[in-house]
Amino acid sequence: MKCPYCGNEMREGKICAIGSGAALEWKERGEAFRLNTEPKMVAVMNGDCTSGYRCEKCKKIILEYE
Repeated sequence: MKCPYCGNEMREGKICAIGSGAALEWKERGEAFRLNTEPKMVAVMNGDCTSGYRCEKCKKIILEYE
């Protein structure tokens, strides 16, 4: 998928709630890194993980939700 902001190729992965649900983590190909510790953002996720795309160049993540 091409990034709609910069045109760079985006990487497919998942955003997951970790720990007690107070942080978000990006997971891709067996690697993971923490995104934030904002409880309000994690609270809107339905389930443990949501698939999405990440642009390394402009630091944007695109998610689909219902």
